[in-house]
Amino acid sequence: LISNVSSGGGGGAARFAQLLSVSSSRSFAASSKPNQSSPEQPAVLTMYTRPGCTLCEDAVEEVQHLIDAGRIVLRRVDIDLPENERYQVWRYDIPVFKIRGLPTMMHQLDLDALTRHLNQLELAERSKTD
Repeated sequence: LISNVSSGGGGGAARFAQLLSVSSSRSFAASSKPNQSSPEQPAVLTMYTRPGCTLCEDAVEEVQHLIDAGRIVLRRVDIDLPENERYQVWRYDIPVFKIRGLPTMMHQLDLDALTRHLNQLELAERSKTD
């Protein structure tokens, strides 16, 4: 998994780092569910955000070429909505990014790491069909 956790954000960063270490101990195959990412079906990048988040808007600009190329679909989730179960965990840490339901990075987008992760997912999908 991708981890680009900054040291800011109080206890949220520590909780996120712990979550990443637990998630990354799972096998790659466990996070690669069939039919969730392929050249025909792009990976879903979920971004937890809120109105006025300039880091979030910067991240959208950075991934726009991946969206245009059909490699990802960006799903925005407003962290401030009352029904959002992640509000208490991530309210101070946006943007938070998830791929395949697993947190991958927070605070800032690491485009190189995201691209490497997408390449790995696509390679795993191709090897399943060969």
